[in-house]
Amino acid sequence: MGHELSSAIAGGLSPVVATALPAATGHFLPVALLTMGMALVTLVALLLFAQGPKASDPHASCGAHRSRNEHIETPVS
Repeated sequence: MGHELSSAIAGGLSPVVATALPAATGHFLPVALLTMGMALVTLVALLLFAQGPKASDPHASCGAHRSRNEHIETPVS
């Protein structure tokens, strides 16, 4: 749900902000800075996601981070 909400807010407001910034400032630089800021946020999120779950994460052992093709062995009793 968070992904859809953030996409709607950022995707919906970005064109409005990108149009209003040059109108308000008379220059294209604020739009370029906004785009670079969004790219920086995306890069930071990607780097944090690539590290995987922390050892202190209580959900780390639930298997949610495993790929669908990875086999989970269960002990046979």
